[in-house]
Amino acid sequence: MMAWPKPVKPLLAFITEEPDDINTSDQFKEEIIIPINDGGASDSEFSDDEADTSTQSSRNRIAAILKKVDTIIQKITGSAAKRSEYDFWAPKIEDVPPPTLIAGYGIRWNIKFQSRERGYKGRNVIHKLMEIERDRQDLEGGKNFYDNMEVTRSDWEVVKRLNDIIGEFNFITKKMEGDISSAGMMLAEYRWLKTYLHQRLASPTDTEFASMYRKMIGKTDNYIIEALNCDVIILATILNPTYRLTMIQMWFPSHYSFAETSIKTKFAERKLEHEEHTSPKRPPPALEGNQELRRRDHDAVVFFPNMVDSATQDQLSVYLSGKYNLPIDKSGEALLWWKEHSGEFPILSLLARDYLACCATSASVERCFSAAADICGRDQGSLASLTIE
Repeated sequence: MMAWPKPVKPLLAFITEEPDDINTSDQFKEEIIIPINDGGASDSEFSDDEADTSTQSSRNRIAAILKKVDTIIQKITGSAAKRSEYDFWAPKIEDVPPPTLIAGYGIRWNIKFQSRERGYKGRNVIHKLMEIERDRQDLEGGKNFYDNMEVTRSDWEVVKRLNDIIGEFNFITKKMEGDISSAGMMLAEYRWLKTYLHQRLASPTDTEFASMYRKMIGKTDNYIIEALNCDVIILATILNPTYRLTMIQMWFPSHYSFAETSIKTKFAERKLEHEEHTSPKRPPPALEGNQELRRRDHDAVVFFPNMVDSATQDQLSVYLSGKYNLPIDKSGEALLWWKEHSGEFPILSLLARDYLACCATSASVERCFSAAADICGRDQGSLASLTIE
């Protein structure tokens, strides 16, 4: 018997209890976006210096905005009086009250995403609270609770644009979690993620995030290469009835020959193993008497001349031809598909049960962020795709 990889379920980090004393002095170092350094020589050092200065300025501006917004949200969530004040004004200012604020601490990018998303939805309420605090300070004096910080409309737009980007990663992470055959979806999701980043990079409104996009694209390319070099992921992709071998042929043609050889080899091995443990079937009894029926001329007409006779092909060829194709929006239901068609594809269903049991991990998404900013820890490399082997 062959040893199959143990499934690994992707999990987001747990939310720990917030401390009573909030110290915001050094909680935002991870938000600094790392610029690109490809090591290439330039024709003009002056142009390079000018570009580096522009990138540094944009990076510092975004980091300052994020730090300011996060600090204000943490101050509100860290004070029972301010939370009550927020809850009081929320239904009075917004027709649909915004969700309760949460503080985004530490390295958990998904919690930071949710914190800023809720902050953006409640930005008008936050503005009201800061306005009330300024009026109180003008009348009573003393220290401003928000340290005299201001969050402009343009600042909130930067937060929204960044969250729009991160939102796609958050969606993919949620999609790939749970009891689904995520290993067979990895290559397709990586390709979509790369396409999405290229679209954002080409957008004229996202020039501030260009260096971040390039870093994230580079990291995504690395993970695509790792996935393509992983036999388990290749076979899981082929055994996903949404993609099969055609997806690799269309999107990753350089690995098509390897993928085709791999599935044929595994199919032959499992078929031989299955036949060794299965007793031979007895042939059906022959029909007695003359069973010849009258035939008419039009009985010999072939209405579907191009249809492949599945009886003349083995089940692997029939499956790879695309029979009973599973729609893309149901690609996570591959195991259910195999359960329904196990009678027609008995050998392949055994392979599918093993390979589609492998689950992807969200670590590669986190590492993609690590390439753009120190948002996630850099000690999670052991969760790369090859580890599942």
